[in-house]
Amino acid sequence: MQRKQTLGLVASHWQSRNSASRRLDAVPSLPRLRKTTMHWSSYQKQAAQFFTSIGLDAKIEFELQGARGTHVIDVFATGNYGGIPFKWVVECKAWKSNIPKEKIMALAAIVQDVGADRGFLLSEVGFQSGALRAARSSNITLTRLEELSAPTD
Repeated sequence: MQRKQTLGLVASHWQSRNSASRRLDAVPSLPRLRKTTMHWSSYQKQAAQFFTSIGLDAKIEFELQGARGTHVIDVFATGNYGGIPFKWVVECKAWKSNIPKEKIMALAAIVQDVGADRGFLLSEVGFQSGALRAARSSNITLTRLEELSAPTD
């Protein structure tokens, strides 16, 4: 029951296309100098564990055929909500600098190419202002794994 309730909260939370942009805009200056010591493969595993913990099937380094080519997805999460299946593409960036707009645009193209419902770009460091603007009116959610894992009211 707990997992279904959590999945429902997550699905409804991310249903709004602009929710992530509003949340990140509320914090105008994300830390730019925070250093991450996490290895990229550990970050992918932690992301997959999070999506699995909310009742989704999550695969790491998943090879997925799109309309225009094959893509290797950091974490590919699938689930079913109310009888409707969904697919999420998760890109994990364990970088020491903020993520630029080009990475959001590339993820958006992959999400469209593979027919996914949503793309998540995870970064514990943050995102450049152009990246926040690019994600604002899209099905791309910019967030931190730490933020996803935080308890909700």
